[in-house]
Amino acid sequence: MVGFGHVRRNVSIAHALRVSALQPAIVLIAEAWQAGALPMPPGVDCVTLPALRREADGAYNPRFLLDLSEGDVITSAARDRERHGSV
Repeated sequence: MVGFGHVRRNVSIAHALRVSALQPAIVLIAEAWQAGALPMPPGVDCVTLPALRREADGAYNPRFLLDLSEGDVITSAARDRERHGSV
């Protein structure tokens, strides 16, 4: 997981891109639930995915949702993306 400062920096970058000549629609993907608390510029949205942690054996497991497997988290994230039209 990256720090909250990384999320703020990414929102600032998204804002700079939105006011540029490009004006792209931007979707930020974060595992920090606090990212949703930041005001997003017009044309920018944020999707928060469950956080994963890497185990000593190289496997990934949910950081906080202890009753879900890695596959469950990935499947849930994929369903959210399909539902919201994100790729």
